[in-house]
Amino acid sequence: MALWGNTDTTANSPLYTPSQFNLEPNATNRDALYGNTTADAFVTGETIGVYGVSVAELSGSTRVSGATIVAPGIGFSARPTVTFSAEESSVTATGTSVGVAVSAAPGTNNGSGYIQAEVVELTDGTGTNASFNILTNEVKTVALGDVAGVSGSYVPGDTLTVAGGTGTGATVNVVTTTVRTVAIGANNGTGYLQSEVVTVLGGTASIEANVNIVTNVIKTVALGSNNGSGYLPTEVVTGATGAGTKATFTIDTNEVKTVVIGDVPGSGYVNGEIVSTTTGTGSATFTVTTGAADTIPASLAITNAGSFSTNPTLNEEVTTSDGSGTLLTLDLTMGVETISIATAGSYTTDPTLTDEAITGGSGADLVLDLTTGVGSITINDAGSYTVNPTLDENAVTGGSGSDLTLDLTTDVLTVALDDGGSYTANPTLDENVPTGGTGTGATLDLTMGVETLSVNAVGAYTVLPTLTDSSITGGSGAALVLDVVIGVGPVTMSNNGVGYVTTPTITVGGAGGSGANVVAVMQSSRSGEIPHAGWNLRTEGSGGRAGRVTWETLVAMHITGDATDDDVLPE
Repeated sequence: MALWGNTDTTANSPLYTPSQFNLEPNATNRDALYGNTTADAFVTGETIGVYGVSVAELSGSTRVSGATIVAPGIGFSARPTVTFSAEESSVTATGTSVGVAVSAAPGTNNGSGYIQAEVVELTDGTGTNASFNILTNEVKTVALGDVAGVSGSYVPGDTLTVAGGTGTGATVNVVTTTVRTVAIGANNGTGYLQSEVVTVLGGTASIEANVNIVTNVIKTVALGSNNGSGYLPTEVVTGATGAGTKATFTIDTNEVKTVVIGDVPGSGYVNGEIVSTTTGTGSATFTVTTGAADTIPASLAITNAGSFSTNPTLNEEVTTSDGSGTLLTLDLTMGVETISIATAGSYTTDPTLTDEAITGGSGADLVLDLTTGVGSITINDAGSYTVNPTLDENAVTGGSGSDLTLDLTTDVLTVALDDGGSYTANPTLDENVPTGGTGTGATLDLTMGVETLSVNAVGAYTVLPTLTDSSITGGSGAALVLDVVIGVGPVTMSNNGVGYVTTPTITVGGAGGSGANVVAVMQSSRSGEIPHAGWNLRTEGSGGRAGRVTWETLVAMHITGDATDDDVLPE
């Protein structure tokens, strides 16, 4: 009779094996050892059995040692699950997975005050919280700083580029402008009254700029209804009325106002003869009228009053004649012929414009006719323009005068963010001086919001955090909320299974998820435990040695067939 066979049956197990336990090597004891799983049946504290181990049972049967996340997927709104396929296993592997953060982006509020490279952490969910690095910021809000402009004139639609920082610079559009300065143009107009308001013309405005007339100046002067008498050329006279700094006027030239025969009437004159002055700078002429059949002048008439920059002798002025008469002297009075503005004054209330009395000088009774132009102005309302008005020689409307023109410059009034840029280091936030535009010097005040983040720690969630507008902690800013994308995370094996001939597939479940790929990691369940295919003795400890299993090959050989030992040796 053979001591063993190669078919996995009781009768083929080694007959001599019971002798290792002080038992008769007979069929009864052999059959009791075959596939035994009863503890203490042969040795106290041990479970001893003999098994026919086929090649398939030795190496073809494997268990799942874990799982590799090839792709975490996206979009999970509930904790991901993993399900292992049964394949040929008698025991199917099971495990649990967790949710991990795949990415995050700013939600409905990208916060303010955060600095690049700061780490922020989610605050809810159950498990280990995910955290994120702030990569880049962008300009979130922009407002005009303390300076609306220094020189030049900004134009609505100008694009300004934020200065400083590291990254792609933000750009800002000038939305509206306002009048910065106003000056009287080439024509200061005439007929305007102080405190009148005139409105700037042109442009497109929600509020038109307007200007207060503060003071007037004398624009023109002319002799009034009385050119006075007794004044000397080059004398300066002053207007008598009006409030403010009064204008002064220079008497440029005089003319003969009246003439009478002096103490010496002369003789030998012919009626109608012309006589002339001989002194002063200038010359006047007179027509002589004589009596009937007489050569002595009876009266004189002014033929040409002259234009004197220095007066002639006023008493007993000696004359010359274009005829035969001699020795005639004249008594003259002089009136003002021409006058000019010496200083235009500065009037908060206009003087009398017709027959304005004057003070000063050595004469009397001179009155002047005046016109006024605008002397100074102030901005009453700087306006708000989406299209600038004419900046040079702007013809205004309003007021009681005419022809006034103004020269304007414009500042930035409002701005709007065009492109928030992308910064790895923030620009200057307060009084940032941008480049670009047609003006200079405007400053901007900025706030920064988070633009992009990267995952710092994926976390491990058994209950997912809030996925939309999730609150965070950390960083130096405030109000940031995140939209979080969850994928499948590490798998914890709860049962490694046994008996897999091929690698099982893992199906990832969980609401909303897609794109996940998890692959099982396999390990031979008995590799390194059973020395060889054939008949093997299995010893498992109990009590303090529970769970310790050793295998001893009794007969190394090829085993065919498969007895009912799958609880211990599944393929």
